[in-house]
Amino acid sequence: MKKVSFSIITPTYNRLKSGYLEKCIKSVQQQSGDNFTFQHIIIDDASTDMTSDYLNKAKGKYLNLITITNKTNKGTGCNYKIGLASATNDYVIFMDDDDMLPPNSLKTRAKYITENPDVDWFYGKAKWINETGKFIPVTYQSKFPDDHFYERLIIKNFIHNGTPTISRKTLEDITWPSWLDRTQDYFLWLELSKPEKKLNVGFIDDYIFTYRVHQNAYTYRWERNHELTKYKDESHVKIKKTLHSDSLSFFATTIKEYMDEIKKLKKENIKLKEKLKTKTKSQ
Repeated sequence: MKKVSFSIITPTYNRLKSGYLEKCIKSVQQQSGDNFTFQHIIIDDASTDMTSDYLNKAKGKYLNLITITNKTNKGTGCNYKIGLASATNDYVIFMDDDDMLPPNSLKTRAKYITENPDVDWFYGKAKWINETGKFIPVTYQSKFPDDHFYERLIIKNFIHNGTPTISRKTLEDITWPSWLDRTQDYFLWLELSKPEKKLNVGFIDDYIFTYRVHQNAYTYRWERNHELTKYKDESHVKIKKTLHSDSLSFFATTIKEYMDEIKKLKKENIKLKEKLKTKTKSQ
């Protein structure tokens, strides 16, 4: 039986000192199982911390490690395209440089592909760890696809980056906007799930990815920095309006935002009534 082949694409920028990049590479190299093969493509986005020297040594150590060095910083979205241009295997996984694969991740994904050959792409669940590698509670988790998969996804991104496995042939039809940067994962999930594409999407009800939360992670910074949060929100809206303006699903987003605002006002109204009751009793 032919083994399932994966191309894992990892953009990196100044992650050497933290040790996260090395842990990322080792987690891929230490995958166990005999039902798959893989190549790990790492794009050094003009790092200034000797990342290039480290990758040259690592490339000599691992035969299935491919490294690309950018002369100028291009951003994650552009690096996805650069990685795809070098990918030669049947399935693609996008993986950040501070995250890791659990030991059986590729084995589990390969088994799913063998058992579900008609699936064009699929995703799964992720465990979260902190700076030291300790597991922490997950703030959100992936959901099973259903008849309203696209509508639910355009309202909120519930697919964890690093868990999707995508047929490389499927990605050949994707047009990456030049303005796309940090929200490239959300753009891709929406593009792949558009009803008119008629792609078969699947789900693995298992933990196939390890996401690291730390102070320099973009998600962590977005949750704590108003400007970054505003940038992310504006990027998501731009994706929805620019790429999906003709879809009724954008109308669904507007309704959801309106309903959320109504819920917020109701909660504030309840608190106000309670304060008025307390004030009246005291008088």
